[in-house]
Amino acid sequence: MEYNVKLQSAGERAMFSLRTLFESHGYRRYRMSKFEEYDFYAQNRSFITGSSILTFTDTNGRLMALKPDVTLSIIKSARCTPALEKVYYNESVYRAQDSLAGFREIQQTGLECIGDLDLYTICEVVSLAAESLTMISSESILDISHMGLLSGFFEASGTPAELRPTLLRLIEAKNAHEAAQLCSGAGMSDENIATLTALIELRGNMATALSRLESLNLGAAAMGAVMELENIARVLDSTGSRENIFIDLSLQSDPGYYNGVVFKGYVGGIPSAILSGGRYDGLLRKMGRTAGAIGFAIYLDLLEHFGENESQYDVDVLILDDGSQDPVEIMRMAGELLAGGESVRVDRHVPAGLKYRRLIRTEGRQ
Repeated sequence: MEYNVKLQSAGERAMFSLRTLFESHGYRRYRMSKFEEYDFYAQNRSFITGSSILTFTDTNGRLMALKPDVTLSIIKSARCTPALEKVYYNESVYRAQDSLAGFREIQQTGLECIGDLDLYTICEVVSLAAESLTMISSESILDISHMGLLSGFFEASGTPAELRPTLLRLIEAKNAHEAAQLCSGAGMSDENIATLTALIELRGNMATALSRLESLNLGAAAMGAVMELENIARVLDSTGSRENIFIDLSLQSDPGYYNGVVFKGYVGGIPSAILSGGRYDGLLRKMGRTAGAIGFAIYLDLLEHFGENESQYDVDVLILDDGSQDPVEIMRMAGELLAGGESVRVDRHVPAGLKYRRLIRTEGRQ
C-alpha cells in the first residue's frame, strides 16, 4: 500500500529537497545533541546571532545551554584532517526572538566544509547556496562580498583603526553621506572618500560590479580580494549558476571570525535574509585549529508562511448545492471538474473568507 505524505510547510518541503541536494555533492549528515556546557558558547558569544542564551543547571551542577548555534558544535567536533570534512545538518537551535516573545525553537538546515580549502571548494559552497535558494523559490538572489575588500582599502587609505568599526556600521547601512562626513573630519583625502562612496553604493551582477571594482584605486590587498571574486565568478560562469548572484559590499561580518567571501540569500516575499554564510577561518583559529572553513545556514522558520499567498484562490470551483439536486449528479459534476485539473469544494453556503475562482449553483427539479 502506498501513502502520499503531504508536508505541512514550505520549510519542511525545503528541508527534504535540500537534503537530497547536499548528499548528491558528498556531504554527510551531522547530528548533534541539544545542549552543551554554557562556557563554550560564552567564549564565542560574538559569533552567535542574538545575545541571549537559554541556560539550565544539570544534575551534576554544571551550567548548560540549549544550543543557539550549529556551526560552533560542528567546529568543536571537527577532526581537521588533511581530507575535507563536508557535513550538512537539519537541526533546531534555541534563540530569543525579542524581549517580548522570549525564546523560540528554530529549525535550520545548512552545510559546513572544513579543511584545506581551494578555489573549487569555495565555488562549490557558493554554488550550492545559490542553488538552494533557487530550489526554494524561482525569485531568489544571493548577495556576495569579500571581507578583504574593505579591510584592504582601509589599510591602503590609512583609515584610522578607531574609525573602522563605525565606518563598517555605516557601510552596512549604506549610509554613504555620514561615512563621507566621518572620513572628511578625520582628514581622509577627497580621492579616498570618493572611492569609499563608490564601494558603499556598489551593487550589481558579478560582471558589472567586478568591472567597476577594477577601475578603483583600492590597494594591493583589496585587489587580491577582487581577483578571488573574479576567479569565483569565472568558475560559477562555467556552471551557469551565477545569474542570481550579485556583489554587494554592504555585507559585513565580524572580522574576528570571518575572512574571504561572505554572502546572504533572499527570496521574493520574505523581507529578511533566509540564508547566511561565508568563510570563517578566524573561528577555527580561536579554537586552536589551523584549517579553513566555509559554510552557510538556511533559516527554515522564515519559510513558515512562505507561499501561502502564492495562490489567489483557496479553491478553483465552489459548487453551491441547495439540497434539491441528486447527490449522484453533484458527484458526477465534481468528478468532471477534478479530472480537468481543477480543485472543487461542494457546500450548502459560501464559507466566510473562502476565495474561489468561479461559482456554480445547482438547481434541482421542482
